[in-house]
Amino acid sequence: MRYLALILLIGALARSSAQVLSNPNADERTRQTFEFLSTFHQDPDRCLLLGQNLGWSLDQFEELVAPIHQQTGHWPALLGGLLRVAPDEIDYPAFLQLCADWQAAGGLVELGTLPDNPWTGGDAWDLSVTDIWKLTTPGQDGYDEWTEQLDFFADILRQLQERGVTVLWRPLHEMNGDWFWYGFQGDTDPQPYIDLYRDMFDYFTNFHQLNNLIWVYAPNWGYTGLPHPTHYFPGADVVDLTGLDIYLTDLAIPQDQYDAMLALGKPFAITEFGPSLDEMNGSHDYDAYVAKILSDFPAAVYAQAWSDWPGHAASWVSNQNFEAVFLRPCVVHRDALGHILTESSEPPAPNPLRLQYLPARRGVQVHAPAGTKIHRALLSDALGRVWRLEGEEGGWFPLPAPESLPEGLFFLRVETDRGAVARRLFLR
Repeated sequence: MRYLALILLIGALARSSAQVLSNPNADERTRQTFEFLSTFHQDPDRCLLLGQNLGWSLDQFEELVAPIHQQTGHWPALLGGLLRVAPDEIDYPAFLQLCADWQAAGGLVELGTLPDNPWTGGDAWDLSVTDIWKLTTPGQDGYDEWTEQLDFFADILRQLQERGVTVLWRPLHEMNGDWFWYGFQGDTDPQPYIDLYRDMFDYFTNFHQLNNLIWVYAPNWGYTGLPHPTHYFPGADVVDLTGLDIYLTDLAIPQDQYDAMLALGKPFAITEFGPSLDEMNGSHDYDAYVAKILSDFPAAVYAQAWSDWPGHAASWVSNQNFEAVFLRPCVVHRDALGHILTESSEPPAPNPLRLQYLPARRGVQVHAPAGTKIHRALLSDALGRVWRLEGEEGGWFPLPAPESLPEGLFFLRVETDRGAVARRLFLR
């Protein structure tokens, strides 16, 4: 099997020069970043990029990242985090600035999602309702709520795009695990998840026109009782990079799972790693972990340590011998990446506009700062037909009567003197 892995690695290197992004309209810096990742192992002096994830709080930079530089003189190449619809808990303006500053200094940014259950409002671990096929079926329960979450994530990514920041976008990860509402719940049919992923790709790429994303497919390794990591693969046309999340003290996963991920023909990464959950006590030799990654997963472009949370120590600095990892001569740090990344632009003010669809009142409320002048509101359908909405005082836009407007999926765009805002909605 080791020979098979070597053959697959050689094949991956041979294909790397032909890699193209899933989004043909990706911006120049995103294309440059992807080309760098695709050809990373063509330089024999390079073995691995290291990443540190800030988890779902996004506020552990000083605790988990700064000490790496203080103790080794190097910064990790990659900074990661998970987005949640929690603007009251997370200081997103500060985090956006952190991402822009990180890239300006040469680093890479990787973000994923930790979405709330769209039916209950519970967190990502709420398994009380898991009918994810409804989220790609207009008119079904949860569709509008899911769209609101997608719009929230898209707005964060849009603000990063306006700052010139490329994002390794790792949405809906660990889908073959049974702990997230969008993941495996005993049903072996992968199509609902595939549709969910592809719908997000289409919505973000074609409607929101996010051209700063490198799309990452990242299942968990498939331990007993879980589907194989490739089971939910949504298609080569919507994935740019693949990875595995591995929480296992010896990282000894079945070789065929790694081989199968390489066979998908994309650059590969260890998108999350750490000890087994019941052994996250800070006693692990992370230099030995990296030695294992280099020997057993030689195609990996980067390896990202997870963050800490109460009772669990998964970060670099909370474990042993991490200094030796960052002093390995073949590890590429943030310091050396500046030549492939452009400086970020001055951050614009966050979008102050928001659209709220109220089905019971059959209308849309535009939330905007006082004094905002609304130029026009346009409603369009999938056939390209357009309706201009007439607004009322206070930013309220009633929709046309049901008999004059067909049922189905629509896109609403409101243009003001402060910019524009858009969302999709389903009219019954």
